[in-house]
Amino acid sequence: MSLAKQVTPGPIAVANFTLDVDLCRNAWAGPCLLRFNDHHSDFDNFQQSGMSTLSPSIQEQGHRPFSLDHDTLSEIFILCADMTHKDEDHIPAVDTVRRISQVSSTWRQLILSSPLLWARVINLNRFWDCSPEWLNEVARRTKTSGLYVKAEVFWDVHDTVERSKFIRKFVGEHWRRIHDLDLIIKLDDFEEAKAWLSLLSSPSDIQYLRILSTIQTWELFPLSCPHLRALELSDDSGSLLFIPGGADSPRFPSAGRTSFASLKRLDIKGHWPSSVAGIMSILERINPADDCSLYFDCTVDASESSSELESIPAHIALVLPKYLRHVKEHLSSVESPFASVVITKKRIDLFMSPSGPSTHDDDEFRFALEFADGRDTLTHFIRNFITSFESLKLRQVNELSLLIHHDEDIALAAMVQLAETFPSVVNLEVDASTLLQCVKIFQKPAGLISFPALKDITIGLADPMTPGQLAELPHLLGGTSQTQVHLRTENLSEFW
Repeated sequence: MSLAKQVTPGPIAVANFTLDVDLCRNAWAGPCLLRFNDHHSDFDNFQQSGMSTLSPSIQEQGHRPFSLDHDTLSEIFILCADMTHKDEDHIPAVDTVRRISQVSSTWRQLILSSPLLWARVINLNRFWDCSPEWLNEVARRTKTSGLYVKAEVFWDVHDTVERSKFIRKFVGEHWRRIHDLDLIIKLDDFEEAKAWLSLLSSPSDIQYLRILSTIQTWELFPLSCPHLRALELSDDSGSLLFIPGGADSPRFPSAGRTSFASLKRLDIKGHWPSSVAGIMSILERINPADDCSLYFDCTVDASESSSELESIPAHIALVLPKYLRHVKEHLSSVESPFASVVITKKRIDLFMSPSGPSTHDDDEFRFALEFADGRDTLTHFIRNFITSFESLKLRQVNELSLLIHHDEDIALAAMVQLAETFPSVVNLEVDASTLLQCVKIFQKPAGLISFPALKDITIGLADPMTPGQLAELPHLLGGTSQTQVHLRTENLSEFW
């Protein structure tokens, strides 16, 4: 049950400080209670001191400290057991839970009888510095609860391999009941990396998995974990290891599909150009939840001449429409989502958010390819990117930003297709360079590009455009006599 339903919104008097409900809900309770414990380690002495440290109003009303019911206290303690808190590195959640268990016998009994609290604080970096007995004791206290595990291995420290083996041993022993795993594996040891891959490819009921690694993303994809709800994979830009196998290895079947019916969030960032075809092949083969949101941002090396490079345009034509249909399902419940499209000689990028361009949340959609080493985007990559929008109508999108810096034919084809895909756009942001590269629109009859709901056009760096072109824009873009044109001195691309 939620904390909000247990207490009246507002501050709660706990000992000699006020604990605000909103503060707890934002995971500040841990540090607050930790600071409290530093001042009041002996609860019995505090009780004997009376209530002189409480405000008069609290004393007059007859409130006693620690009078919260066990359900409410349990909710507060759960907020303390949060390894995503910004202070986790220097105030580990496991230390917070241990210290608040020492405040009183009542709190200790409640905490020791709550396996989920201990299951949520398995920060293996903290346990690396502790005796093995303490880790074993915490694991025992979790009983059969699903484990939340956090760990980091960095290749530039002297004990990298030993630390990695310690972490891998615990993860391996409990792999089948880990609920949430947040893992950074930066290794330069080939055999240890292979051992991790063997573990991560084994079956598990894990639901939330985040891995940042020097191993390529497509090698890490956990095809044997069908209960995943959210997956975040990123290979480090300084990646060192290439593990043979990949999309043609036995763990990636050439036929058939793998169901991930609960998977609602996929976040893939790849910095190894050679891994893009592999990860896109996997995205084709899996079946996630109908409203799965994809965040895909990878680097391609267009200087390579290989079968993998040549296969990427075909993958784009399959992967992007598939996940756009998923996001269409998701956006159906959103009031006014935002979209932006970037097409340049260095990058292609589609971004959509339910709440605007500057927000960062799990509902964002992105499909982006960056071309490494300053190489120009290959034309067939862009054409497949544009044609991926065909037959899709994303009518929910009301705001659209465009940055298209390519030749006239590409720019015009993109504008025509995007107007068909986003027919409900009310506010359009575009820079003058984009429009001038679509100069053919000024040579074509009105109606070629049509945003029929268009009310406002915002143009950045509009100096190169003539007053006549600016006046003609609403008509040429399918607007009405009420459509307004607004000018900015900034380049709109700076905001993307």
